[in-house]
Amino acid sequence: MKKSVLFICVDQWRWDCFSFMKHKNALTPNIDTLVKDSTVFTSHFSGIVPCGPARTTMLTGLYPFIHRSVTNGAPLDKRFTNIAKEARKIVSEAEGEVQEAIDMCDFATGLSRQLYGLTMPSE
Repeated sequence: MKKSVLFICVDQWRWDCFSFMKHKNALTPNIDTLVKDSTVFTSHFSGIVPCGPARTTMLTGLYPFIHRSVTNGAPLDKRFTNIAKEARKIVSEAEGEVQEAIDMCDFATGLSRQLYGLTMPSE
């Protein structure tokens, strides 16, 4: 069976505000269904508080003091890469041979445009 990755990242939720985490008032049946066949990270922390720089850290793999995108709206320095740039490289190497790579690039590019600080070089 083909493996898939669905990465869900949302703002403003406490770690325990899901019914699968036994919160006494939270009702999250759709997320609970996803969790049954998923990997859930239950012990993690954010490298920085603002949401944009936190996403930049997740999608570049760099600490904030390295990527220096420390406020919402701060662009990512051109010398660093991110998941959208790496997905575009996959498509370039495949040159139309693998539709999945193209789909991945379109998704990652769209995703990166929604995140603060992760813009494509052509923009």
